[in-house]
Amino acid sequence: MHSPTKADEVAALKKLGESLGPNSYLGPWIKEFLPVIQADIQNDFPVSAPMPSVARNEAIDIIVNAKKEAEIITQRAFKQCADARTDCEARLRRSIEQASALLDRAAGEVRRLAI
Repeated sequence: MHSPTKADEVAALKKLGESLGPNSYLGPWIKEFLPVIQADIQNDFPVSAPMPSVARNEAIDIIVNAKKEAEIITQRAFKQCADARTDCEARLRRSIEQASALLDRAAGEVRRLAI
């Protein structure tokens, strides 16, 4: 006995779904998810029972909302980083100005003492 090909398996599943019909438990499910199952088989992915439409739509909503929240968090983090950088640069400028003033005073004192 030979192993069925991917196309053989998809055709058998399609035929099963059609033979069970729309009034069965599996017929409508196979019809709805045959494209997903076929894609899994063609891509050599393990075939698992796809989620019902309602659960899939809820999962999509959760993912969309999570991505929106992630974008908001990311934007907030970039703003906080920019604010922190601006603050650090201002502090650094003040420190340089203070150090420069101290050095100028010290140089003046050295010149005064050298005379």
